[in-house]
Amino acid sequence: MNFFYNERIKYDLMILGTGFLMNLLIIYCLFNIRLNFWFMGCVWLIISVATVVLVIDVIKEYRLRKMEAEENVIGKINRLSLLNENDGIIRSWNVLGKVSLLIGRDERNNRENNEMHVDINLSGTKYAAQVSSQHAVLNWADGGWYIEDISEGNGIEIQKNTGKRIRLSDDTASRLEYGDIIYIGSTRLKAD
Repeated sequence: MNFFYNERIKYDLMILGTGFLMNLLIIYCLFNIRLNFWFMGCVWLIISVATVVLVIDVIKEYRLRKMEAEENVIGKINRLSLLNENDGIIRSWNVLGKVSLLIGRDERNNRENNEMHVDINLSGTKYAAQVSSQHAVLNWADGGWYIEDISEGNGIEIQKNTGKRIRLSDDTASRLEYGDIIYIGSTRLKAD
């Protein structure tokens, strides 16, 4: 990311440079021309404070732009999206900042007893009967998401973005890539 192309930062840097030059000019005037010391001192103080505020603003803006660029890197998984038959998105779950997510079906009696909570609840989906109460777990490790089948025989398949389809074996984690589609029965979740 080249932040000098950002118009706001270019403007801030221009003002900042002007502030530094004015500071130098005022310091020169104070010691060589002997103008009203109090007046020039106040002007110098105001310009110095404004310059410091601009420096802080430029640093904050740069950090914000850098974080946004890192979060929106093409190919990084930001969410899981529930797809319909026409590949339209029905619902999405944000995965940024998470380290582990449980995929399954919260059953009504379990929610009342506080026995279980899933992060990605598929109980209201069209094919919810094919989803176990605790079907899969997503874990963040080594800079990527890994999915593991923890269901009792229902299984998970992953269609890689290359078109290849993989069936997960029990207790084996598979790395998810951007664009992969997770099949839990006939329910499809896209990593995007």
